[in-house]
Amino acid sequence: MNFFKTYRRELLMVALLVLGLLTLIVGTNNFVQFTLTCASWSAALFIMSAVSEDRGVKEIQNFDKHAQEVAKDIEINGTASEYYEVFDETTYNVNRFKRIKQLRRQNRISKFFAIILLITSIICLF
Repeated sequence: MNFFKTYRRELLMVALLVLGLLTLIVGTNNFVQFTLTCASWSAALFIMSAVSEDRGVKEIQNFDKHAQEVAKDIEINGTASEYYEVFDETTYNVNRFKRIKQLRRQNRISKFFAIILLITSIICLF
C-alpha cells in the first residue's frame, strides 16, 4: 500500500501511456484513436514533467546538503580533511548551475511536447 502512495503519479503516468496505446491500437475510427491518444499522452507528459521537476529539486537539495557537509568537514578538520585539496567552491557552483539549467531544459522540452500533443488532440476533435 505504501508503494502506491509513494509512486501514484508515476503509476498514473504509465496508465495514461497504456491508455493512449490501447486507444491507438483498438480505436474504431481516427477521431477516437488520435484524439484520445494525443490527450492521454499529453497528460502523461505533463505528469512526467512534474515528477521530473520534483526529483530535480530533491537532487539539488541533496547536492547542496552534501556540499555543506564537506565544507563543514573542511572547517572542522582544516588541512587534515580528506576534502581539503579536492573541494572547490567555484567548481561546485558551476556544476550546480549546469545541473539546474539541464533540469529546466528537460522540463521545458517535455512541457512543449505535451502542449503540442494537447493542441493536436484539440484539432482532431474538429
